[in-house]
Amino acid sequence: MNKYEEPLIHPDTLSCKFEGELNYEDFVGRHEFINSTGIYVTPMHFYNIYLKFKESDATAAEFVGNYEEKYADLPVEKINLQGTFKYEITDVCISGIDRNSEDVYPNIWEIVDALGCAYYAQRKALDEKNRR
Repeated sequence: MNKYEEPLIHPDTLSCKFEGELNYEDFVGRHEFINSTGIYVTPMHFYNIYLKFKESDATAAEFVGNYEEKYADLPVEKINLQGTFKYEITDVCISGIDRNSEDVYPNIWEIVDALGCAYYAQRKALDEKNRR
């Protein structure tokens, strides 16, 4: 299903080890969705995509394969990336050096994903605290 030679988000990165994310047995995982469509989505937004999938009459493969053309709410925003993104490897929120394999150096997709997952975890914890 992946239309890219290399995955945008590799399976051994910090965000792939995030355990607080929901998975759906009848749909693809969020990272597979990102790697297949080339569209980055946060864990919170992925839930909305899953609801759209459930409302559709498409198979998971059909839905993901046609997501941008048929199911996205608005045109997908495209940003050309230029220049060099620099960060310190000791900034573990970005580098994942404390959780990634020794030979994994995150690309910009994986850095954004790690930050998105951190925000999602923080948001879930705050929601749980407010429910008490």
